[in-house]
Amino acid sequence: MDPSARTVRVEGGCVWADVDHATHAFGLATPSGTVGSTGVAGLTLGGGIGHLTRTFGLTIDNLLGADMVLADGSFVTMMEDGQERAKASFGKNYDRLAAIKKKYDPTNFFRVNQNTRPA
Repeated sequence: MDPSARTVRVEGGCVWADVDHATHAFGLATPSGTVGSTGVAGLTLGGGIGHLTRTFGLTIDNLLGADMVLADGSFVTMMEDGQERAKASFGKNYDRLAAIKKKYDPTNFFRVNQNTRPA
């Protein structure tokens, strides 16, 4: 748990009760499922719907990266810049969206899916 970065790192076998326990100590929470015995990896890769979904998106929307071992035994780290993904999705409308975001959400409070940052 890194409270200053507001991030949690989990490893294989971790369940949501572990994450909830770690984040709660800092007054934080993650968008996740509603059953603590559910595995973090499975719920996240399945989307992840829970009590915080309407405000903060699905669990998968909040995933910053993943370390994976591929079938050939090679190890890769997958990280995607959400802003670059948003730019590619919105194309020429991205700058207009960033300006709207600056007006209505200047602190980027609604940052679901690492989306558009205020201009």
